[in-house]
Amino acid sequence: MNKRKLLTVFMAAALALVLAQIAYAGGGSEAAKGPVVIKCASVDAPGGSMYVAFEYFMKEIGPRTKNAVTAELHASSELGNHRDYIDGLQIGSIQLAEIASSVVATVDDSFAIFDMPYISPNERAQVATLKAGADKLLRDSLLKKANLYVGGFLVRTPRNVYCSTKPIKSIDDFRDLKIRTMESPPMLRAMALLGAKATPIPTSERYMALQTKVVDAAENNSGEIYFKKEYEVTKYLSKTSHIIQPNVYIFSNAFLQSLPEDLRKIVTDLCNEAADAGTKYDFDNVDVIEKKLAQDHGMLINDIPDKSAFIAVLQPLYQEYTDRIGQALMDSFLKK
Repeated sequence: MNKRKLLTVFMAAALALVLAQIAYAGGGSEAAKGPVVIKCASVDAPGGSMYVAFEYFMKEIGPRTKNAVTAELHASSELGNHRDYIDGLQIGSIQLAEIASSVVATVDDSFAIFDMPYISPNERAQVATLKAGADKLLRDSLLKKANLYVGGFLVRTPRNVYCSTKPIKSIDDFRDLKIRTMESPPMLRAMALLGAKATPIPTSERYMALQTKVVDAAENNSGEIYFKKEYEVTKYLSKTSHIIQPNVYIFSNAFLQSLPEDLRKIVTDLCNEAADAGTKYDFDNVDVIEKKLAQDHGMLINDIPDKSAFIAVLQPLYQEYTDRIGQALMDSFLKK
């Protein structure tokens, strides 16, 4: 074969490859392609609120799209941790994931709003703030900064401190406490202000860190303690309620833009519904879960009725992070 013919064959093959890719992305017959599959990722285990939200999404996605779109869930950290999910969304290996807001803040400072201690008086107030317009501020910000699209916010019940050595009743009990936090500068700073020695550890390594005494304490909501069986390696649950934050359901925007507009709306609306369903599940079950932690697993739970001393010592965080978070977003949360 001469060079001219070889070049012609090469160009034809290249053109065929390009046309095939275009057909896969949006052209060609739907019958040939089959349904679009949304690959979903979660660190949550069956029974947890994030898992429940994904179950809702997966049950409804087929019927609502007339089976043009389906979903598969990879749970229990099968695809890594939350930071891995951000990478996966950006390169396209994952289409939808739930990610703790603290980890989202590593690519968009606006999400550090949820790491401000006592920024919301309670979890229902946070839901109301988001639905009053804060959700749009955050969605627009993440889309601009990372080309990721927020499908919904699953607001969790408050994060509390749980420990293997002692209960937390006052600021003095935080002094030199070895505590695991998420990989969040504001949370590390908050623990430093309280006098604790904080170490950031991924979710998938938290149980082992508590078991091996790398840390003596962690902070999370009661559902996480229960479903991750961390009552096995801790004894005291102190209701500091210092942070209320969501797990954020995030789409690869590149994936969304590959869908026809009608399917895109169905998929994003359904994700928002699913996150709301997970929020309701989290709120409705916290009392039952805490009862099980105490009665079935021997955890000692203490309330802290007066948190004013905690709130006072943590106030410097607000000034330190307002510029990074944005005044408009801070105002939306602090508005009375």
